[in-house]
Amino acid sequence: MKKIFYVLALAATTSMVACDQELLNTTPTDEVSAETLLSDAAGAQTAVNGIYAYMYQTAGQEGWASENLGIVSKTLAFDVMGEDNYIYEAGSQWYWYDHCLDVDSDYTRSYGRQGTQWSYYYQMISQVNYIIAKEEQLVAEGGAGMDVVAQAYAIRAFCYMNLADWFCLGNYAENSETAGVPLYLTPTSMDTKGQPRGTMAETYAQINADYKAAYDLFTEAIKVGATQSHISHLDLYSTCVLWARTALAQGEWQRAYDLATEALTKPGLTKVVSAVDMLGFNDCSKKNVMWGFKVITDQTGPYGYFFSHIDPYNGNYCSGGELKCFSDELAASIPTTDERWAWLDTELKKGLFVSCKFQYKTVATSEADIILVRAEEALLIAAEAACRLKDWTNARALLTELGSVRDTAYAARLEALTDSELFNDDTTAALNPRTLMDEVLWQRRVELWCEGAGRTFDLKRLNLGYTRSIDGEVTEPGDYRFTLLIPQKEFDTNPAVKPEDQNPR
Repeated sequence: MKKIFYVLALAATTSMVACDQELLNTTPTDEVSAETLLSDAAGAQTAVNGIYAYMYQTAGQEGWASENLGIVSKTLAFDVMGEDNYIYEAGSQWYWYDHCLDVDSDYTRSYGRQGTQWSYYYQMISQVNYIIAKEEQLVAEGGAGMDVVAQAYAIRAFCYMNLADWFCLGNYAENSETAGVPLYLTPTSMDTKGQPRGTMAETYAQINADYKAAYDLFTEAIKVGATQSHISHLDLYSTCVLWARTALAQGEWQRAYDLATEALTKPGLTKVVSAVDMLGFNDCSKKNVMWGFKVITDQTGPYGYFFSHIDPYNGNYCSGGELKCFSDELAASIPTTDERWAWLDTELKKGLFVSCKFQYKTVATSEADIILVRAEEALLIAAEAACRLKDWTNARALLTELGSVRDTAYAARLEALTDSELFNDDTTAALNPRTLMDEVLWQRRVELWCEGAGRTFDLKRLNLGYTRSIDGEVTEPGDYRFTLLIPQKEFDTNPAVKPEDQNPR
């Protein structure tokens, strides 16, 4: 077997955090084969650590490093495509064209949004396939082996779900037989035959199969004493939240409810942490955090990092003019009794509701953790699912768990809502909730603002459009611009993907 690819090499050159040095092999990864590295659970975990490191670094991209930030590239680009996250001015133009829904011309560039997102996730899929191929050998080691293979399956599912978010149409019920993404389930090489796009139904079937495999392996590993050894590692509970997102996208309400509910049983988890205590969103040690990356000083910098684009005070791009703001309408819909006003700065730029939700933890070193999954999202998934299942008592109880912490007057707000799974498809009018389902979606807009699985994810899956008042941008339900074009290089290198397989425009 050839030397293992670049992503796994990160495992030997970068530690996840300082205290994780003992997890890393001492032999440089580029001097060992995949057979050697993946010969036992410890080596396989080293490889997975390298993939986690790749998730939050700009390494491996061909250009535009300041816009290609790893996983959070999608977090930011996806969110600014919606109507709730307003960029004050173009500035350096990073993420500006995402905000304007005007990136189509980049599909021929390897470093455009299309090319980077496509290759980024497929690179990680290629790496975890090596680990999954060793499943029988690794699982035979017991809990540690089961756990690391479970992480690999969960990562693969997560990658395919992100590809589906970007490159497949939304509204699964109507579009399940439209084009999916090519599926690769075994280690690849230069000789690997390219795969066709298939259908969304086939893509989601594989995502669900991978999450199920991860779920089963995590469950068995827990039975023999395995636990999440670091917050950067996916575990049973964070995987349940990620899988529940897929269930929401498919409209599988019972599955979404069951998974979100199980996620909230994680030992030691705090379901809701004060918005004031969370201010900064930069500390993975908070008791509501289920998956995130503890980033240390030598793994970041003042440019080309998520917080450089989102911290209004010390983010070099953001504070220079590319301010990220809550839309006027969304901000105005937040009650004065709601503690999430702490996430808004109304003085920094008069007339704007500048987001101060995300801030560097240590300004001098440009250091801040990245939070990817937290308990409050699981609560909202469970609440939506309960609404869809017409379990009104449970839906109200779940909303109360979050709302009573966020808003001192929440009981009265909730009491005024009618029991209904219907919601207003006028997204501006929906900022004044009338039903329980309206309320769930409003809470998602405020609570999950710019966290990666919020507004644009909802716009696509619920087939919603909007009129963005700040700039007059109009989208229609099912707007094709929410779905990226397949990059030209895929047509150039994969004969199984035909020109007619391009996403519609």
